[in-house]
Amino acid sequence: TELLLNTVCFLLNALFHGCCLCSDVNSSIKITSPLSREVYLLYPGMTSHKIQLSASSLIPQKQVSWYVAGLETISTHPPHNATVPLMKGTHQITAIGSDSEGHSISVTIE
Repeated sequence: TELLLNTVCFLLNALFHGCCLCSDVNSSIKITSPLSREVYLLYPGMTSHKIQLSASSLIPQKQVSWYVAGLETISTHPPHNATVPLMKGTHQITAIGSDSEGHSISVTIE
């Protein structure tokens, strides 16, 4: 239940304060792909772009939960890699490890 409470607290802070408290540079988990503020261009006729997600951690994580725009999209086990389709727009991507620490970045699809 502690992980659930921390996740809810994180999401509420991100929603109401427009920031991500768990994106602290001292977090044990880091999103390694994509890089923050990367911009991806859609091919003509395409409505989404598949983004490769990857995270690493100094502390072994049994599971990483990936959130896009505050909604849990996928959970991964080591290695923490996944692919998600994103539509046109700017998206906040968050990875939260099994230790309840996390990291957020944003990417844009044009």
